[in-house]
Amino acid sequence: MCLGDVDFTPHAQSDVLTYVITLTLAQRKWMRDELRKARAEVLADSEAFPRVLFALERLGKLLAPKESSLGKFRPYLLELAAESPLASELPSTNRSFHTPAPELFRLVKDGRNDALHQGARVRHLSDTAVRFALVLEDALMNLDIDDVRVGDLMVRDVTIAEPWYPVAFVRQRMLEYAFSFLPIQTGGEWRLISDLALAKYVSNCSNSKRTERLSATIETAIIEGLSTVPSVQVAADSEIKCVLVQLDHCPALIFDDERLVGIVTAFDLL
Repeated sequence: MCLGDVDFTPHAQSDVLTYVITLTLAQRKWMRDELRKARAEVLADSEAFPRVLFALERLGKLLAPKESSLGKFRPYLLELAAESPLASELPSTNRSFHTPAPELFRLVKDGRNDALHQGARVRHLSDTAVRFALVLEDALMNLDIDDVRVGDLMVRDVTIAEPWYPVAFVRQRMLEYAFSFLPIQTGGEWRLISDLALAKYVSNCSNSKRTERLSATIETAIIEGLSTVPSVQVAADSEIKCVLVQLDHCPALIFDDERLVGIVTAFDLL
């Protein structure tokens, strides 16, 4: 049976039931982003464990529309996970560091009711769910490097610092989402504010001066000495290997013509 570009017809090979999974690049990117967002929420709050479950069920439904439960999605999710070396190859040689995907799935599924209804073992289950999500994310984007562009791996919906934002608000955003850099358009060009530069600006002064600086706008802060750094700017259709050459410790800003459409760090390309 097929649904659009997803072929989930079972095939018997060596007495093992397998499934042909042919997701389009658009579908892979969409589900990768769903898993990535769910993972970020869990890392911020272990009680958000159900968010990963919902993403897994959404992916399972995409692969097997006629099924309706996490347990029934198991063979489809594991077949997809098998596209990543994190699923079986690395666990087979480094079992003390990597847990096989079937075991990760079992731990997530068996603990599902406990996590949702009693709150027991939530932190452990959250860690397990995050690890399983990482395997699936790697599988979804385990494509030939020549077929992938930076726009496929970038983070969309970029959080930026507007010149009129109060310094305190920018600080809050950085701490809330663990941002190391925020893009800002100033002086007609896109630059980056780093967490280190902001720390030096708001903390290297007296308490009264700190209050004054936190209340100032970013535009004023830059005039008063808040440093910014130039940004690496690349097109959304740039090859990954070309972007990696340009990346240093700062992220790259992704543009479609002159419109900022994304941001990518080495973390996103791991």
